[in-house]
Amino acid sequence: MITKEQALTERYFHVGCTASVGPRGGVAHHPIVWRRNGVTQTWKTRPDHFRVPVKYGIKYTGQLTHHEAYLACTEAECEVCRLVYALRNEPETLRRRLASLTAS
Repeated sequence: MITKEQALTERYFHVGCTASVGPRGGVAHHPIVWRRNGVTQTWKTRPDHFRVPVKYGIKYTGQLTHHEAYLACTEAECEVCRLVYALRNEPETLRRRLASLTAS
């Protein structure tokens, strides 16, 4: 979940990243990254509300608001990206952990 402060400063937002371990042990990482496409809009009368224009891919645009803040995380906080990085650097320990998480 992103906060208003992160919405004001971050450039990239991760939404719905996935990872899977293949039959031979390879890790497939599928990040979905939204890039900031303008200035964050805030309101004085509604201090918790914000709207960030974002872009995905070449031609898809949209907005990330305080209503969708629970769907997004920053690059540094993305649990899936952290897990994939750890899997690629500490494979055996974390492969067992990921297998136990996906089995349940």
